[in-house]
Amino acid sequence: MKNTSNVPIYEAATKIKGRGNYTWIWEKKPYALKFDSKAEVLGMPAHKRWILLANWRDRTLLRNDATFWLSKRSGLPYTVRGQFVELEFNGEHRGNYYLCEQIKIDGNRVDIAEFKDDLNDPTGGYLMEIDSYWDELNKFKSNYFKFKYMFKEPDEDTTNGDPNDPLYAEGFTWMKTYINKLEKIIKTKSAVENGEYAEKLDVDSAIMLMIINELTGNRDFFQGYPHNGPHSTYLYKDKGENSKLFMGPVWDFDYETFIPSDYYSNSGYKWRGFDNHGFYYYFLCHDQDFVDRIKELWALRKSEFAKLPAYIDEMVEKIALSQHFDEKMWPYDPSLESQENRKDNHDYGLSYPDAITRMINSFNSKLEWMDGEFEDLETTSPSGYVDNKGRWHSGEWIYQ
Repeated sequence: MKNTSNVPIYEAATKIKGRGNYTWIWEKKPYALKFDSKAEVLGMPAHKRWILLANWRDRTLLRNDATFWLSKRSGLPYTVRGQFVELEFNGEHRGNYYLCEQIKIDGNRVDIAEFKDDLNDPTGGYLMEIDSYWDELNKFKSNYFKFKYMFKEPDEDTTNGDPNDPLYAEGFTWMKTYINKLEKIIKTKSAVENGEYAEKLDVDSAIMLMIINELTGNRDFFQGYPHNGPHSTYLYKDKGENSKLFMGPVWDFDYETFIPSDYYSNSGYKWRGFDNHGFYYYFLCHDQDFVDRIKELWALRKSEFAKLPAYIDEMVEKIALSQHFDEKMWPYDPSLESQENRKDNHDYGLSYPDAITRMINSFNSKLEWMDGEFEDLETTSPSGYVDNKGRWHSGEWIYQ
């Protein structure tokens, strides 16, 4: 493995496998690494598990890295670390890749207790993901929003491939019950108005996850609801009856992000968290205290967020040579049917400098729009519910 200066950075025995769902069908493949022993790489804390993101769909190569930069300045407890590298695999140069941390429970990553450390305490810790692929062994569909929850840790490796392993079954049931209790609160008008969700949900992490997804224009986060729910959305809970559910870390921002307003709809930008596509937020934003906290956190962080374009310019210069050769290896060719799905960022066919300019302009436009909206941001008035098939129906709260 080499960095973008072609300098070896680490030599070790490793297992390597393909990763991703939809991303695995693309020409430039992403990979997962598992070292034989923990090791620091490029200044990132030691661990066995790492990811090589191909960013094949991202004309700029920078969307994931830019979002991680925002996350690091958001106050979220953990953000994935990553560095750009050149990949040689089986003696063949594969181009520009993003070597980053796999989201795992660890003192230097998601810093919570591992459930397997105390099997007598089913209250945590758990690392979970909501995703429409729903392809983990241990999973459930939530009662009130019909979201497709999956357990990332403990996973099938630690349960010997048996979802009914008696060592973990009690814990999985406990966490499923916890999620359903939280969702019932969120679907109960009086409970939201009384702020009862804050007893189970870490409010600041939930808000910051929302802000980052709004700021980057991540349509993948909101658009699937209510039929499929959000995608690539991580959550975790430490052990203890009184520990809360945290939302994050952020993940998967390489497409349908940093898009100009005219690609959203004829009306341009809108607050996706404040309409019926808004995940849990459509109901949480009915509470004035929740909306007020959104405004407070935005005011606290917006000046840092506004520095992102300078960071993007810095990274463009840093990976310039790597990007040049990567484009020669993986050229953008509109005539190829296999590249149809590279158009979702709406910079397909642009030169690299023009794609970067569009990314920066899109970000600046969204930041300015959001900042202007905060003054008049009002609470929501939910008027619908999701049936057991995930379909939206007009109506009122399920519970008053």
